[in-house]
Amino acid sequence: MQRHAFKPGITGLAQVEGWRGETTSFDSMAACVDAHLLDQRNWSLQLDIKILCKTLIRFRSPNAY
Repeated sequence: MQRHAFKPGITGLAQVEGWRGETTSFDSMAACVDAHLLDQRNWSLQLDIKILCKTLIRFRSPNAY
């Protein structure tokens, strides 16, 4: 429930690490939730800039939505 306490953004740690969209197994769902919680618990401007840089790098990926 903690990950629902934050407003969604354009991108996040789970998205740039590849844990987004439909989850096919319990392990991938757990990894996605863990990434969201890690993002929330360790929030900083530096982490946001790192996520934005990773988003720009992975934007051209054929796997991007």
